[in-house]
Amino acid sequence: MKVHYLGTGGAEGFPGLFCECQACRKARLHGSNNIKTRSCTLINDTVLLDLSPDIYFQAISNQISLSKVKSAVFTHSHLDHLDLFSLGLRGRDSASIIPDLIEQANYINIYGSIKVVQDIDNMINKEKRVNVERFKIKSIEEMTEFTCEGLKFYPIKAFHDPSESCYIYAIQDGKTWFLFANDSGLFSEEIYQRLDEISPCFDAVSLDCARGNLPGDGHMGLAENIAVRKELKARGLVKQSTKYYLNHFSHMCGLIHDEMQTLASQYDFQMTYDGMIFEI
Repeated sequence: MKVHYLGTGGAEGFPGLFCECQACRKARLHGSNNIKTRSCTLINDTVLLDLSPDIYFQAISNQISLSKVKSAVFTHSHLDHLDLFSLGLRGRDSASIIPDLIEQANYINIYGSIKVVQDIDNMINKEKRVNVERFKIKSIEEMTEFTCEGLKFYPIKAFHDPSESCYIYAIQDGKTWFLFANDSGLFSEEIYQRLDEISPCFDAVSLDCARGNLPGDGHMGLAENIAVRKELKARGLVKQSTKYYLNHFSHMCGLIHDEMQTLASQYDFQMTYDGMIFEI
């Protein structure tokens, strides 16, 4: 399984779009991995996990062709994860000409919660130039597995926004397991019970770390990351060789990527960065 982090920042990006805090100023000065666009991840070059409002720049800077993306799986409907305008462009015949696809296959599969599906339906209804035949939209529910592009996804409700169903995903390809846990606070007992029901053994784990070295809320910080890893180990859901990645980093703790990596490495965590690729 190939995991390609296109964007690894929080909702405001890093540095924040309008922000002049010390961390954002330092990120602009140092550049490199300290610059983080909004969160978006590509699996096996064909499946997008969320669609960032920075997707245009991400595609160009990573030299990827989004025409090859066959499915998009959404964690939740927040606008830094569901860019309806960019998605709408995929549905416009005049905006997205893809001659390699035969007419009846010129669509993208979309998987998301009821709220995600409603928001996409509203966009399609408002944008008269969008060809509805270019989307195959499927509503998902917790613990109802689905398969796309040879991958099995197991949605599990995250502790994030109580007004809608937000999901983390256990993903497997028949050989390896990957836990993708963006936009979630500390895992509840219910989340662990769901994981126990699936009974995976994760080869790689990607955890939200928006809070950095601050206490968690609807996002995790390093302390919550450590607690989650400890519990995953106690329940036998990971291996001795499992790799742990911290993603969705924000400026709120006052540390830039390089500083947070120094801290995280003391606990054997790897901070993700825009453009990062690893294979499981």
